Order: sequence, then C-alpha cells, then structure tokens
Amino acid sequence: MTKLHRVYRQTTVDVNFIPQTSRTYTRTSVGFVCLVASVLCCFPVSGDVAPKRIVAYVNQTISLPCRTNRKSELLTVEWSKEGITPNITLLYRHGCETVEEKNPAFLNRTRLTVNGGEDGNISQTIFKLQRSDEGRYQCRTRVGKQLQVEATLDLLVGAVSEPELTFVNHSANGGVTLECRVEGWYPAPEITLHDEEGNEMEDEEPRISQDSAGYYTVTRRGSLQTATNRVTCSVHQPLLNQRRNKEMYIPDNCMASCKYSIIVSVLVTMVASALCALAVFLWKKYGCS
Repeated sequence: MTKLHRVYRQTTVDVNFIPQTSRTYTRTSVGFVCLVASVLCCFPVSGDVAPKRIVAYVNQTISLPCRTNRKSELLTVEWSKEGITPNITLLYRHGCETVEEKNPAFLNRTRLTVNGGEDGNISQTIFKLQRSDEGRYQCRTRVGKQLQVEATLDLLVGAVSEPELTFVNHSANGGVTLECRVEGWYPAPEITLHDEEGNEMEDEEPRISQDSAGYYTVTRRGSLQTATNRVTCSVHQPLLNQRRNKEMYIPDNCMASCKYSIIVSVLVTMVASALCALAVFLWKKYGCS
C-alpha cells in the first residue's frame, strides 16, 4: 500500500529584504501620529465658542455665563480678557481662587459661581462694572495638559442718562429754537425732535464730544416754526436697545411770549456782560493808580 506523504513547506521572509522605502514610510507615519497626539493634548479644544453679546451698564453687577461638562477634582477654570496684560480676570485652581496671575484691575471685583463649578456652572461675576471692562472674554477649563474653550463672550458696557430739553433762542426765520442735550452716554446716542403730531422738526446736525473717560455728550437743536402744544426729544441707542424721551409742554401763546422772553433774556445778559466789562476796565484804569 502506497503511503502518500504530504509535505508542507513553510515559507519564511527575511525582514532584511523589506524595501528601505517601506520601512522609512512606516517610521514617518508613526512619528506623525505621535506629533498630532501631542498637539491635541496641549492646544485648546473648542467647546461652545460662538461669541455671544452681553449688554450691561456702568456700576452694575453682571454674570458672564459659562458651563462645562468636564468632571474632575483637578479641574482648573480660567477666565481671560483680550487686550490686557496679564489677561487673567479669574483663575480657579485646586478648589480656590488664585490671585497671583490676576490682572490688578479685577482684584476683588470678580468671583466664580459659589459652588465652584460642581454642577457645571462656572460663570464669572463682575462687580462695579467700569467702561474699561468692555471687551471679549473667554472661559476655559484645564485638566492636566488639555485645555478646552467653553465659551466666548463680547461684553458691551453702556451708560445712559436722562435728556434735558430747553429753549435757547429765537430763530432768524421767526420760529423758536429748542435744544436737547444728554451727557455721560456710551456709545453715542441718536437724538431727534418731534412735534405733537410726531413730525420731525427742522434741526441742526448733532454736536458730539467725548471726554477722557470715553463718555459722550450729544446736543441737537431744532427750530419750531408752527404752533404746537408739545415737543418731544427722543434719545435712542440701538446697540443698547435703550430709548429716553423728554417732553416739553408749550402754551398756545408761546410762539409770541417765548419769543419776547428770550429776546429780553438775551438783552439782559448782554447788558450785564457790558457793565461787568466796563467795571473791570475802570478798576484797572483808576483803581490801581
């Protein structure tokens, strides 16, 4: 009986015969993957970073909202503001606030949510808002080397006041001129003058000035040509969504009586100024001899 023997040949491959280009490609790929991994660990990961606008007012207390889904006893919360050095406005680490890296302008004026972010709420409260607090803020969290952006907020710090509406003089074309004035606004508002029927009065271009603190004073004059019982000064700032109105009641005979009252007031002022100037002149000429 013939026995059949099956012989299996084991094929071996010598690694020395792997092409050099393949081994170089493999090493390069591994190195690239390691590089990408290290970059992802060290650079911020973006969360809810679409900028949101927050409107507040000078001297107010405002909360800048931020939440995180990261849970760790080693969680670090960092609030920063663009355009300042150092840029840290609040740094929460190891269960308490660290002030060594905080910008001096925010000392004793910022606070993290009371529970320290245990429920994911890591909002920053700013007290006694100042005009200089306006700008872009970023809320970030860190666990180990991984930094994550949780929120980006644009804070607009506005200021408003009540307008003043007064008679100033008699216009050359026979009407009466009124002046509407506001001080201490930011940003600069728009001013319009209307009669009792809502028609916009003939007015001059507004005069706008800004003080060293950044607040605006805006003045606008309007001429009243026809009799009306009420004039309204409307002050509007669209960015703040704020509007202030000031009304003035005008008697029926005001177009005549106000005209003469204003003329008399102007004449009295001119005469008083002339007398004062004459008195000073005489004193300098005869009083000092």
